[in-house]
Amino acid sequence: MKKKVKVSIIVASSVVAAIIAAVLIMSFVNVAPMDYFKGYERVAVLTSSQYEKPETAENKLALKKALGKTKFSVMHAVLEGKFDYAPNVIKDGEGEIAYLSVSEIKNLAPTASTQMLKFYYGKTKTIKLGGVIVKYDRMIVEYAYGDGEIINVTCTPYLEANIDNNLLEDEADENGFIGSIYYKVPQFKLRMNTSALFDAVKDL
Repeated sequence: MKKKVKVSIIVASSVVAAIIAAVLIMSFVNVAPMDYFKGYERVAVLTSSQYEKPETAENKLALKKALGKTKFSVMHAVLEGKFDYAPNVIKDGEGEIAYLSVSEIKNLAPTASTQMLKFYYGKTKTIKLGGVIVKYDRMIVEYAYGDGEIINVTCTPYLEANIDNNLLEDEADENGFIGSIYYKVPQFKLRMNTSALFDAVKDL
């Protein structure tokens, strides 16, 4: 009888130790959301669809630090019941990929409860997600205040050369260039811890 009790205690202790180890590992493993869209050279704060806040050395440093704080631990996500960390293509009510036209891209603007950042890339980047391939050298990210929670933000990557051009091509070439009247892009949802970023941008 004593042997059975000892075995039970050993098994229970092993299970508890395994759980503690898993919790510790997940607490130290971080997800960096912007790694999916890394390589940008500059970040601007959009105050409307057309205007950016003036860039200063102080603002640049503050943004860099705040973007670094958008990462979160796997344990944090698990506790909130969020297990998908990769970007996901936004779909419409019928389950089809929702695309934005050039006019819709140009009219993107923050609301009273959101902020917007515009990321500038020095060269064309490519991302393949959800069955679509997107080439981009600009990306607009809209987000709300997360209040310490991990929330979805909206990412809109696009090619600047496809905005207001005079090209007549209705199909993109190997570089992704196409006539503006035919150009459309999908948007992506990305999980992020926005609290520190929101506070930093608010104070710029």
